[in-house]
Amino acid sequence: PSQGEGITQGVTPVLMAGGATLAITDPNRAKGLVYFSSTDNPSSWSHAIDAGLYYGGMNEGPYVAIAKAGAGKAAFIGDSSPIEDASPLYRRQDTGGTKSTYPGWTDSGNAAQLTVNIIDWLATPESYTQFNSSAHPAGIATPNPMSAVEQNDPDNGQPWNSPSGGYDPWDALSFANGAYGAAASISGSSSSSSSSSSSASSSSGAVISVEDALNLSNGSSVTVVGTITQAINGVYALEMSDLNNSASSLYIKLESQYRADFSPQNDPSLIGKTLQVSGTRDDYMNTPSLESVTDMQIVIGNNCGAASAVSVDTAYTRPVGSNLVVVGEVIGAINGNYALELADLNSSTTVYVKLESSQRAYFSPANNPSITGSILQVTGIRDLYMSYPSLESVNDLQELTCP
Repeated sequence: PSQGEGITQGVTPVLMAGGATLAITDPNRAKGLVYFSSTDNPSSWSHAIDAGLYYGGMNEGPYVAIAKAGAGKAAFIGDSSPIEDASPLYRRQDTGGTKSTYPGWTDSGNAAQLTVNIIDWLATPESYTQFNSSAHPAGIATPNPMSAVEQNDPDNGQPWNSPSGGYDPWDALSFANGAYGAAASISGSSSSSSSSSSSASSSSGAVISVEDALNLSNGSSVTVVGTITQAINGVYALEMSDLNNSASSLYIKLESQYRADFSPQNDPSLIGKTLQVSGTRDDYMNTPSLESVTDMQIVIGNNCGAASAVSVDTAYTRPVGSNLVVVGEVIGAINGNYALELADLNSSTTVYVKLESSQRAYFSPANNPSITGSILQVTGIRDLYMSYPSLESVNDLQELTCP
């Protein structure tokens, strides 16, 4: 354990299931903690295109490793199994079938203890900058960091299994219900706090005020914008007032999928925020209301951007493929001049905005540092850029002045 900074104290052999090893190339900056022993007899992953195992024992490289450079620390595990249990939350993206995970956390190998020890080490500030002393000895360099076959492409760029049935791993709209990132849950209902509809407008295309909604007859389908004022009947409804006349209000009956994210009873910080709701005019508890709600989202409001503009917080939760108008603050460049990072005006949530070639000269912080700190309204499609929530296919960018 002293060679491993105390991290392996109390740890016995841990589970590896479809994992990978690492390579130590600078023993003063990184060292392995968990290796195959000479008596281990691992088998390669059944879908491996080549042998999968190359050298055996420690020469395969570490399964778990740590690094120290300056004041920083890092830790690496070549598999998710050591920190999993046997109760996967999501379904398979292609078929919707139940996924299988290996319960390394509760396995007899005591990976839970290893993980806790790693976190304790990462969380402890220490002044040494490298592994180069008797107190913090160097690691062991991996003799062959990569085998010859690993430096080639034996399957000529082809995936180990070709997608079928319309499933596209790059398109979340093709994911089966209940999969991570899918638009719908296992039951088929919306899996996000807003519906999977790409438009927040009513069938007529108009977003109206609370006062205008009060003048409509029951049964009218409508999209209304207003200010959240209080919870009604616990988590089951909320009150929304007119943006310009707080004396005019109606109730919004919350369907079960909206209560966690939109009930002021559950989240008091919602009070005072601007809400856009699509539903049907009705009466709830003998008070004018919107019911059978199909879409809800926190929007910026008329004082900053378009009436239909949503916050970065809301954009972050929307399904890939949603058409959005988003308002946020530019905080930096991403990937040179190809994208920017847009932050929520009221929280730390961010999304990336992929910039088209015609937009980079002015809107890229790499080309125009003065754009940093500006408030932008971005019209585009929710996507993933560099595996991070993003807006792409951007067709409009506007610099705003907001109160």
